[in-house]
Amino acid sequence: MVSSEDRYIIAMGAHDGSDSDPMLIRWDSQDDFTDWTPTSTNTAGDKRLSDGNLIMTGVSSRGQIIISTDTTIYSMAPDSEFVFAFRTLGVGGCISPNGMIEFNGTVYWMGANNFYMYNGSIQILPCDVRQYIFNLLNAGQSYKIYAWVNSLWNEIWYWFQSVNGTECDMYVAHNLDGTIWHYGT
Repeated sequence: MVSSEDRYIIAMGAHDGSDSDPMLIRWDSQDDFTDWTPTSTNTAGDKRLSDGNLIMTGVSSRGQIIISTDTTIYSMAPDSEFVFAFRTLGVGGCISPNGMIEFNGTVYWMGANNFYMYNGSIQILPCDVRQYIFNLLNAGQSYKIYAWVNSLWNEIWYWFQSVNGTECDMYVAHNLDGTIWHYGT
């Protein structure tokens, strides 16, 4: 992804020089997408996240990047001393590389068994259809889950695969004007 405010390219699940590391984040030197080797004269760098097995996704929100591993949520924010500072926000990782979305300064995502939001703190979203949706979900196809914003109706939608599906054939949507959830094919 790109940190456009700071002018960095950020690679998640990066190569460490000898092998791919699903928990490694690397960034290029500012304004030089060809320089990825940290030295005392550039701003390239890296950070290995500690909680989880792999980085799932990241989205920009409120001057920071919210990063999800399969188990944990992190903040990656500009830092004058170390280029970027990393902070663990809490548990509740995203289920899919496309299962997290930012809308009006709040980040929403689908986890392995709950729906979440982050607007300064991680919160589990109350969902009266949660058990039905997660029982219906084809967990083996969870990488295909896709979150998107329906701004016309002020909703966050998740496309997912039903138990026998191999492509997205169902949706669940959360209306942000209340705790109204709806689902369908």
